[in-house]
Amino acid sequence: MIKTLLNNHPLIIFFFSFAIVGAAIMFEHFGQYYACPLCILQRWAYIFCGLTALFLMAIKKQKRHFFKTVAEFKLCLFAMVGASFALRQIHLQSLNSSELMSISGCGMPLSTLLEYEGIFNGLRLAFLGGPSCAVEDWRLIFNFAEWSLIGFIVILLLFSSYKIMRLYE
Repeated sequence: MIKTLLNNHPLIIFFFSFAIVGAAIMFEHFGQYYACPLCILQRWAYIFCGLTALFLMAIKKQKRHFFKTVAEFKLCLFAMVGASFALRQIHLQSLNSSELMSISGCGMPLSTLLEYEGIFNGLRLAFLGGPSCAVEDWRLIFNFAEWSLIGFIVILLLFSSYKIMRLYE
C-alpha cells in the first residue's frame, strides 16, 4: 500500500496542494481572514507545486529523464521557496511590537505592491513582510503559517521518500 501511494506521489501532491489553497480561500471568504502578501506568496508556491506535480504525473511513463528531472527539481524548489515564505512569516509572528514596527516591508496588498514597485522589488518587499504579516488571527494547535510550513515539509517528505524507495528497488 505504501509503495502504491509513493508511486502516485505526484497525484497526491497535486490534490494536497490544491486542497490547501482551497481551504485558504474558504477561510478568506467565509471566515473573513484576509491574506497578507506572504500568505498569498505561499498560496502561489502551493499552486506551482500542484501544477508541477500534475506535469510529473502526465510524463510519468516517459523514458526521457531530462524533463522528469527538471520537473522534480522545480517541485522541490517551489516547496522550499514556499517553506521559506512560511518560515519568514513565523519569524515575523515571533517579533515583539517594537521590532515589528521597525520593519519597512510591505504595507499594502500584494497586487498593489507589484503594480507600484514592479515584480522584483514588490516580491522583495513582500518577503520582508510587515505588521499585517505578523497577525495571528486563528490557531488550531498551530497558526496558518505553521500549518503551511508543515504542508511544505509533507510535500518534500513525500517526494523524498519516493526517491529513496526508487534507489532501493
